[in-house]
Amino acid sequence: MKWKKLGLALVQMFLGAGLVLILALSVTVLGKDSTNKTFPGWTTLSPPENITSLAIDGSTLWIGSKEGIFKVDLESNNISPVEVTGVSSGFVKDLLCDAGNIWVLYEYDLVRISKEDGEVSFWEIEKILPGEPKTLALDGNKKLWIGSEKGLIVFDGKTFEPISIPEKFKFRSVDVLFADSKNRIWVGSSDPMNQYLLRYEQSSWHSYSVSDGILHGSINDIIEDSDGNVIVAVGYGSVGGVVCFKDNKWESVLPDSVEIKGKVRSVFKDKEGRLLLGSEYDGLGVFSKGILQYYTVKEGLAGNEVRKILQDFSGAYWVATNQGLTRVESGKI
Repeated sequence: MKWKKLGLALVQMFLGAGLVLILALSVTVLGKDSTNKTFPGWTTLSPPENITSLAIDGSTLWIGSKEGIFKVDLESNNISPVEVTGVSSGFVKDLLCDAGNIWVLYEYDLVRISKEDGEVSFWEIEKILPGEPKTLALDGNKKLWIGSEKGLIVFDGKTFEPISIPEKFKFRSVDVLFADSKNRIWVGSSDPMNQYLLRYEQSSWHSYSVSDGILHGSINDIIEDSDGNVIVAVGYGSVGGVVCFKDNKWESVLPDSVEIKGKVRSVFKDKEGRLLLGSEYDGLGVFSKGILQYYTVKEGLAGNEVRKILQDFSGAYWVATNQGLTRVESGKI
């Protein structure tokens, strides 16, 4: 009888422990905290997961994703969703900030959000732009440029004006737009069949191909460094590179001895002058002192497809991936 009681007690104890474990796992899964800390100095914020764009405006980081808009308070690093009612789809293709507004390019709508009073203005994409919307840029005259798979338009606040790309370039989708400090508009396509990087200046088009030194016709990201040099991330599949337009000619930023892991999806130059590369499959690359080092999910990155890289006023890096947003403290890479 004593052994039977002991056996029953053990069974009850194990059943009770199992129930506690199941409840604990349920709480962990259902009540997962939005901030998941990984390695020291590396923090993953989720949701959102599938991030398409980032923009810093003062002490706020704006995030565009397939799940909608989110914002991060850069003082506290708290993340919160931004509700925009009336849009046909929450899928954000791109976003940017000007002095008074947040511009958001959704799948079916262009939206302007006033920073002063939160007023929201809408334009249906199908009424202003041919094809699927892709990207935004803001020039020095405060004009908004919008690229799509079938065209390019510019908006002066009142009128949407189509900009014709010469047929001789056989240009495909306008996937990348960038307005530099000289008010030149750079236009690129990530299509692997594309052959040119285009520059629009004073109503004239200029083209650059592999023979001019751009390394590859697939254009994935364009930025400008503090010296006014335009830097372009190129490549497709297993081929990738970064080129710089300096003194009216193109040159590779990285020496031939450096092995780049395929397509360069995004590019950024930090406050220390280091070049950061976002890859398609291999995480975040940091080029410093002649060495290119990659950081992946093993080091704490949210995902290995890096779509955008920014640095805030504290020196922290914000890395947008296909699986979430990672914040890396200054000095940790």
